[in-house]
Amino acid sequence: MSAISDLRLFPSQSLTGQRRFVEPDFPHAHQELKRKYVIKHLLWQEYSQQYPDDAYSYAHSAIATSSD
Repeated sequence: MSAISDLRLFPSQSLTGQRRFVEPDFPHAHQELKRKYVIKHLLWQEYSQQYPDDAYSYAHSAIATSSD
């Protein structure tokens, strides 16, 4: 797909290749998941509250889909 057709299909996305969303802090999430009563959904809720406009959805976050 050419840059022009990309721009037509996704006009709000830049062509610089920069990510639109803020990545979760995976080392911190890994440590937190070792604690009792900490679940992936809770970590995602904290992450999405910290970055309300720039967070991945729960279904698309690697926190939700990573293996234990």
